[in-house]
Amino acid sequence: MKEKMYCVWCGNEVETGAPKCAECKKAVPPKENLFLDFLLEHTKDSIKGKIEDSVYETVKNFLLSHLYGVVVGLSLIVVASVAVFSPSPYSHIEKVGSIDEARASSSQAAAVLSAEDKAAIESCITKYAASLDSARFMAGNDAYTYAISDELYYSLENEAEYSLYYNYYDEEIFPYVRAEDMPSNVAEIHKNTLSTASKTAIGAELQTLGYEIATANITHSLYAKNVDSQNPVAKRDYLVTFAKENGQWLIVETVDISQN
Repeated sequence: MKEKMYCVWCGNEVETGAPKCAECKKAVPPKENLFLDFLLEHTKDSIKGKIEDSVYETVKNFLLSHLYGVVVGLSLIVVASVAVFSPSPYSHIEKVGSIDEARASSSQAAAVLSAEDKAAIESCITKYAASLDSARFMAGNDAYTYAISDELYYSLENEAEYSLYYNYYDEEIFPYVRAEDMPSNVAEIHKNTLSTASKTAIGAELQTLGYEIATANITHSLYAKNVDSQNPVAKRDYLVTFAKENGQWLIVETVDISQN
């Protein structure tokens, strides 16, 4: 019996081997239809039964069988791209010639203050000392505007020393200079001692709380400028701890370290 063929587009019978349907003029059969062939092949035995489930499973299996290779290929491309273009987790490690180079010295570890930080710290202690000039002649002074806030100070477990401030009022340490003799307080910071290492309990506490700190040795000198502008009336050495509060370097503590 001769096998009949029908146009898949309009349903009219077509001659075997005819390239086009005489009725709708479309190509018969289509050159390739993987999905259609797959669907017909896998549903012909079960089309009489649960057709909805069969079609659903057939469509899913078709997609999985044809897309699996694409997904795997894309996955391999992505993995390879990440491996090639992502930075190495060890890129921060530098090769050194000896173990001594690998160990940072204490001075290197502490040298993390920027030039701006150093300038701000020096300005803070300079202004702090200068604010003492009129302290004995006025009710109050602005020295504490260069110190950390009261809120931060009173929240700390350790109490700070303010030796520089208190010593200024001790006439055995800093003799009284009359106003007409022009008292002048000068703080000289020893830059080679400037460090980020905590040297007191209060400095360590602030670091634990996440604050940036710095320490430095300074010499506080009191002059009677109208009497002798070259030689100070008295001077004293202090270890000063600074902290950065709200982006500003401020004094936390001044400890007297003078050699008596």
